[in-house]
Amino acid sequence: MKNMRKLFYIGWALVVLVAACTKVADLPFYKQGNSVVLSSNFTSVTSTLADSNRNVISFSWTNPQHGTDSSNYKYVLSIDSAGRNFSREVTKTVMGIRNTAITGRELNNILLNYGFALGRTHSLDVKVTSSYGNNNEKLESNVLRITVSPFDDPAVLVTQNTTLSPTLAVSNNPGNTFSWTRSFVGYTGDITYTLQYDSAGKNFTSPRDFAVGLNRLNVTLTNFEMNETALNDGVVGGTTGRIEYRVRAVTAQGAVSFSNTVSVLINTYVPILRFYMPGGYQSATGNGNNWDPTTAPELIRDVRPEAMNKLYYMYIYLPANSEFKVTQGRDWAINYGGSNNNLVQNGPNFSVSTAGVYRISIDRATMKFDIREGRMGFVGGATGAGWNPGASFPTYAMGHPEKNLFVGLTNL
Repeated sequence: MKNMRKLFYIGWALVVLVAACTKVADLPFYKQGNSVVLSSNFTSVTSTLADSNRNVISFSWTNPQHGTDSSNYKYVLSIDSAGRNFSREVTKTVMGIRNTAITGRELNNILLNYGFALGRTHSLDVKVTSSYGNNNEKLESNVLRITVSPFDDPAVLVTQNTTLSPTLAVSNNPGNTFSWTRSFVGYTGDITYTLQYDSAGKNFTSPRDFAVGLNRLNVTLTNFEMNETALNDGVVGGTTGRIEYRVRAVTAQGAVSFSNTVSVLINTYVPILRFYMPGGYQSATGNGNNWDPTTAPELIRDVRPEAMNKLYYMYIYLPANSEFKVTQGRDWAINYGGSNNNLVQNGPNFSVSTAGVYRISIDRATMKFDIREGRMGFVGGATGAGWNPGASFPTYAMGHPEKNLFVGLTNL
């Protein structure tokens, strides 16, 4: 039995010895790849809107010879403003092929997002990084310097009407809608749009603005607003004039573009303009909230035909050191102040130093204002002045017993 056990152990030892001497094949080994050499078909690109969908520059590079199937090679093309060491790079990934191209619009949007000015030459740095598909063994290429110039990509503007005849009776109704396509198609940032207008033929030498807002592609003006665009540009109320409109687009980085021009022939009407007097006196005198046009008292319109929408006045009690302004409408969009009797839009506050009843008047035709102590008198056969107002009005000051109640005293 002992001999059998010895033979078993000897046999097992021989098996282990033979197994230990068997040679195992070498493990697979992948050699290090090579940094690729990047090249392009152009070093300077000046594209236009017509190149939007056409490849304007192509890039190619050598084989990195990574130790795997080339179809699994990963390439990342990086682009950034020159000299920034790719800190704000824009990338494009390519798998398995050693070339790529960029269209005019793709390149333009890269430049716009960097804030490059339209029509000016700028420089870009470009490189490519190769790796395995899992991003192992990243190898960077040389850096190319490319000069580029962004192009204008304006909105296309259309108008609902080419002729408009607004009237006072429907002044608050929608008058005309302007619509436009998005500027800089493909640009991902915000764009601020403004509708501009000017008299026909002036080529927008002194345009006026109508704010639209961020990323809006249409705006509807009321009949009143359309009428105002004509009146603001010198068309006399009750006559016909042609006004031109365009859209100004500004990207978040400051690139500016203007749309095509459309025109509208406007048969104007004479509007009724209303003016109000907000100021620091309002709460103390029971005339609403301080500096609040929505609760401020209204100036009186001079309704004579020759003075319509030109002359306005008011009698009002003002505490000492009161300051105030005049607004067209019940907001601050159009407001007037001034000094030395000159009426100025967005001008300094009007003021009075002493308390009293004042006559406030403005003349929009001459852009003058007048602030003076309010006067009242009586005329008639039973008065000392007789029927001559000139002998009465300049003499007696007005009193202010309560809100909107004024008294003028004289000897009867």
